[in-house]
Amino acid sequence: MFFTITLYIALLIFVIGLVYKLTRWLSYKIGDTARASEAGNRFGNAVKGLLGAVFSARIITLVKSFFVDVIFQWRILKEDPLRWIMHICIFAGFFLLFFIHALDYNNAQASPFFSVYYSTLNPYLFLRNLFGLMVVAGVGIAIYRRVKIRKMRRTTSRMDWYAVVILAVIMVSGFFLEATKIVSYQRFQDMAQEYIDPGVEIANYQDDEDLKALMAYWQQNYNVVFPAHIEATGELLERGREMNEENQCQQCHSRPQWAFLSYGVSDIIHPVAVGLTRAGVATGLWYIHFLACFMGLAYLPFSKFFHIFSTPVSLLTNAVMGKQESTPANIATRRAMELDACMHCSTCSVRCSVSQIFDMLHNSSILPSEKLIALKSLASGEKLSAEELREMAEGAHICTSCRRCTDVCPAGINLQDLWFSIREDLERLGHPQPFILARETITKESAEKAAKSSGPIRPDEDPLRQSLNLSIQASTFSNCFECQTCTNVCPVVANFDNPRRELGLLPHQIMHSLGLGLRNDALSSRMVWDCVTCYQCQEHCPQGVQVADVLYELRNFSYETVHNNSADSDRKKATV
Repeated sequence: MFFTITLYIALLIFVIGLVYKLTRWLSYKIGDTARASEAGNRFGNAVKGLLGAVFSARIITLVKSFFVDVIFQWRILKEDPLRWIMHICIFAGFFLLFFIHALDYNNAQASPFFSVYYSTLNPYLFLRNLFGLMVVAGVGIAIYRRVKIRKMRRTTSRMDWYAVVILAVIMVSGFFLEATKIVSYQRFQDMAQEYIDPGVEIANYQDDEDLKALMAYWQQNYNVVFPAHIEATGELLERGREMNEENQCQQCHSRPQWAFLSYGVSDIIHPVAVGLTRAGVATGLWYIHFLACFMGLAYLPFSKFFHIFSTPVSLLTNAVMGKQESTPANIATRRAMELDACMHCSTCSVRCSVSQIFDMLHNSSILPSEKLIALKSLASGEKLSAEELREMAEGAHICTSCRRCTDVCPAGINLQDLWFSIREDLERLGHPQPFILARETITKESAEKAAKSSGPIRPDEDPLRQSLNLSIQASTFSNCFECQTCTNVCPVVANFDNPRRELGLLPHQIMHSLGLGLRNDALSSRMVWDCVTCYQCQEHCPQGVQVADVLYELRNFSYETVHNNSADSDRKKATV
């Protein structure tokens, strides 16, 4: 009764957690377009989109993604074979263990897979230990990767520790539970009383030669430890073998050596086995093991391990969703869902083209995996301090939109779309894109200098050349004769129907502006910040102008200008 009640309580909490997660997917608003869609509208669009995918040619794509990305985990395999082995071991091992435990719950009832099931029979003894070993091996590989990969951002929250502790308790208690059952003389006595002689007592085994022979046989072959050691002779063991066959014990009990890990543990606890049996440790471990399983089930929707459900949903969703044909409501729901699909594996951070800047600024929001955590806090309505918002804005705008994080994400998350969305939310909260701040700051500085100056600034006297402190490579902008080759090969320019309106100055215009000393126009162009540093412009320039290096150094100067201006403003406020 206790087992059943706790199981249903755990299932109820699990279902409540699922409903809570689904509610968040329909209510989180990330980006400007998401703010116009309500939960009811998003739910209706999600159902319509699901039915449209299932009852169309896209079902083929859906099935292919299910087997290739979800089951076989091809994305992880092509990125890191060792990590693929880790994932397969943990997830396959854990789900197969869950399946075996489900059979144990149904006991000997027939199933579509096995006509008869007893937990003490082989191959179930072997399979339980094999699946448990897979989980242990997967965890071992995870620890190895965490220590070995230097670029991995090693952050663990309290919720992560709770989940890890629950998993550890489940695995350790499972192996020790089976080991204590192997050595328990009480379990042998229960079997003897039920199937051999209802009136027999282990304490009286000397009065029953047949029972003594059977006990000697189980002591020798099943590793059972009795209160008094039985001196087993060849004749006694032979009689015990006959008793074992006559009573058909082997139909329900295979040799425990098949449970290779638990049997090894039983050898370790062999000297204290009698004490453990008398103390009822096996019963205590049984309660601990299954309560830990139920706690894990109830905690699953609220832990990081929820990605075992949300990541497959993300992979399948992104496989059939296109930007052009998807509705804004479904895109908004997908963005919210992707926050839970992230495994925080740091693959995106390791491959990030600007991750080196983290070593200089020590702002964790620069790294994609950490930026997702900050975005989740913002989307959930959590109250963030001004410093936290500033760090988020810095991390969001330093991103070059190179798509590396999106291309390597094993969960299939469209990270680039999330970065564009977070910029929209930050602008709404008073943290616009840096080119806007740079434009305002530089325009203000220029106005102040113009008011003090007696005449226009000549190009060769322009303080830009001195204040930028350009490197030798970046100073090559003076060689530009405005052939527009850099603009013609730029993928950022090609992305817009009207690039001049969206980006301000184009690459060749920025180079020409620098040559003319038009610093305001050059520094306040959005192109400076949207450059993905692909170096196509630089490689194709017939004059050897280091266009990408110029844009990168302009970005650094703009950031420094805005950052210093903000710091001065904060100091003035503090003084007041």
